[in-house]
Amino acid sequence: MKNPTLSNSLRLWSSAVLCLSLVSSEAATAYVTRSGSTWTGRVDGRTVYTGTSYNAAIQACSDNMTSGTIYIRNSGTCDATYGVSPRDGLTLDYGGTQSQGQSGTISVIQLDRKNNITIRNQRITGSPRYGIWSRSSNNLTLSGCSCDVSGGLIYRFDDSKGGGSRNININSLTANGPTAHGCETYTVDGFYWSTVTANNSAGCGLLLNNTVNWSGSSVYAYNCNYGGGYAGFRVANSNQRGTVNYVDANRCGRGIFSLTQSRDATVNNCYIRNCSGIGIWLQDSYNTHVRAGTVQGNAGGCYSITGGSGNSVTVNCQ
Repeated sequence: MKNPTLSNSLRLWSSAVLCLSLVSSEAATAYVTRSGSTWTGRVDGRTVYTGTSYNAAIQACSDNMTSGTIYIRNSGTCDATYGVSPRDGLTLDYGGTQSQGQSGTISVIQLDRKNNITIRNQRITGSPRYGIWSRSSNNLTLSGCSCDVSGGLIYRFDDSKGGGSRNININSLTANGPTAHGCETYTVDGFYWSTVTANNSAGCGLLLNNTVNWSGSSVYAYNCNYGGGYAGFRVANSNQRGTVNYVDANRCGRGIFSLTQSRDATVNNCYIRNCSGIGIWLQDSYNTHVRAGTVQGNAGGCYSITGGSGNSVTVNCQ
């Protein structure tokens, strides 16, 4: 014969577990705000941090969430050597506010072996060594992010934590200032972007190293490494399999540069002008094609194909 008291207790226990499960699966909402010199972090209305640290306020929200969005509502100065390290599955929305790096800032956001993270509407300023530094991370999205800095490599996606990165998605990325490169990848499988814009970079506008399965809508590079050997758009170190629809390079070292065993790349259209070197150079590359475009007024000439095989350039040289 069943014990009715025991049966009721089991039912109540099961209901409580179900309710807890439903609550824990809901995405949290966090806000980071500043009043005077005091930062406050709140998760679903609960205060998780009050103090003077910009980094600590954001990190405390991340550490008290398993999913959801952190809204950063005020600009702040990075006050830690290594930056905010959000948990997997979180979104950080900066709402157009500034994250100011200092000379001792290694990174503004540090992503080591992270998964499924989105960074939105962040503007990085100052002089950090790195802005968003991603190492061996997967399924990352940057949307509406920009920097206006005095140096550093602000957007870097690499494999330095062991194992390559996968599925990096970029929407409307802008890099202003003498960055090492506007944006650089190394050992990424799946790199996708809408628009990457770089102005006044000391290196490339967009540089893809050892990256496979990539595609993009456009690259805009102005005054990137003028007088040097880098290019508005460069693929190197056995980069493979990808297409970019349009490359616009004005007053760069070179316009488009493919080298060191890179292969299977297509540029559908381009406008290359006023570069200090050659407009387009396919060097030691394979099955690489520039399908159309205008190349004009470059000190090193229109284009050159040296070494490799299966390459072609079809442009209007002026």
